[in-house]
Amino acid sequence: MLVDGLIYSLFLHFIFLSSTYALMTYGMALICGIMRIINVLHAGFIMFGGYFAYTLFIYFGIDPLLSSIILIPIAFILGFSIHRVLLARLASISMQMTLLLLFAIWLIAQNLALLVFTADPRMIASRLPYAFEIYLGGVSISFQRIVLLASFILISFSTYILLNRTMLGKAIRGTSQDEEAASYCGVNTKLIKDIAFGIGTVLASMFGALATVLYPIDPFFGTVFQFKAFVITVLAGMESIIGVIVASMMIGAIESVAGFYLKFGLLDIVTYMLLLVILIIRPQGLFKG
Repeated sequence: MLVDGLIYSLFLHFIFLSSTYALMTYGMALICGIMRIINVLHAGFIMFGGYFAYTLFIYFGIDPLLSSIILIPIAFILGFSIHRVLLARLASISMQMTLLLLFAIWLIAQNLALLVFTADPRMIASRLPYAFEIYLGGVSISFQRIVLLASFILISFSTYILLNRTMLGKAIRGTSQDEEAASYCGVNTKLIKDIAFGIGTVLASMFGALATVLYPIDPFFGTVFQFKAFVITVLAGMESIIGVIVASMMIGAIESVAGFYLKFGLLDIVTYMLLLVILIIRPQGLFKG
């Protein structure tokens, strides 16, 4: 009976952890897939979404779930503009300069957050109406985790439909796979890259807003998520939403089991060792042919 309870508890932890990892990675995977560069500004977008939700809740009492929807057009315009005005010009010249520019923008955003909000963690999770515990099969679960799981399912489904069942999604995937061939087929690849970066920004910012239902926010809020999202993106091969989900499940399973044998601070070592092995054995990712 004790073993059954332990397995059930591990399974629930695995489900919630995997869904959170996938949700935080979608934006990075989309941008990396089309730009062929790691988006180091991903953490900045997560931080932006977190502080956006925090501000709306503190001053207007708006729930982070609603804030994540209000955020969509704002984050899209932000991402679209950053790519159109700043990144598009450098991408054709030097990918290294593009990477440095993204890093510079992230440092500016982080220091602005330090200036405006200070380094003190801001927490709104305990003030939410759904900040309570429920019991699933005798295991105590924070209801906020249920909220994040439901958000993961909805966003995953919407993103999959967008990328696989619409003309825009086909244009994004075509540009990602072969930009020159896509342009010969009449696709405006420059505009598609702008749009894809905007969508990636939306996905990252929405995760930041939704994460406030469970996590405290500070100017370094997105950094931890970004490193883990990078690992998952590499495993997934930078192109597939399904690949991101499977890679997130792999990391979630490894960390859920390893958590019973290792101290919390050592779990990341396991994850990054896996990244190192994958980069050596299959640098194109596990889910790319």
